Amino acid sequence: DDAEQCTGRIASLVEAVRSIARQERAEVADIDVHEQLRSTLGVLAHKLRNTRVAQNFSAESGHVRGYPSELAQVWVNLLDNAADAVNGAGKISIQTQRDDNQTVVEIVDNGPGISPENFSHIFEPFFTTKGLGKGTGLGLATVYGTVKQSGGHIEVESNLDEGTSFRIYLPRVTQAAELAAAPAEVGAA
Repeated sequence: DDAEQCTGRIASLVEAVRSIARQERAEVADIDVHEQLRSTLGVLAHKLRNTRVAQNFSAESGHVRGYPSELAQVWVNLLDNAADAVNGAGKISIQTQRDDNQTVVEIVDNGPGISPENFSHIFEPFFTTKGLGKGTGLGLATVYGTVKQSGGHIEVESNLDEGTSFRIYLPRVTQAAELAAAPAEVGAA
């Protein structure tokens, strides 16, 4: 059993490193952020079962341009970290809003926050504050890389004993592109 667990852990670590180093990328596509966030909450439901999760999604901020599978991993990493921070008993808030030509996704937890000495290292590969065998230190490095490659940026605020907020800014699909992608009305003349 121990050997199987170690092998599984090594395989996931290798896959995470490959993800960061990958030269070939899937094509950029229009992504429904709200659908991805809801799907991520479903995937993490077992871990969030005792956590209060508040959702506030803005209807005008749902579609962005990016790499679909990699952006989905961004939400998994951020929400998994938030779940770890609140230790299954706190509150996580997920909010989306439009900011000019960007969609902003904010994930806030009321966990213990990030210490000042660790704050400047959070996006460094292999940096983790989790115990041995609990974190690879690649989650936030992957988040940072994916958001940058999608043409976005990240803002982080954290206060000890008050929690942490990650704001992800991504290029919003323009209204013209949204209208072109919408099905045409039948019978209009």
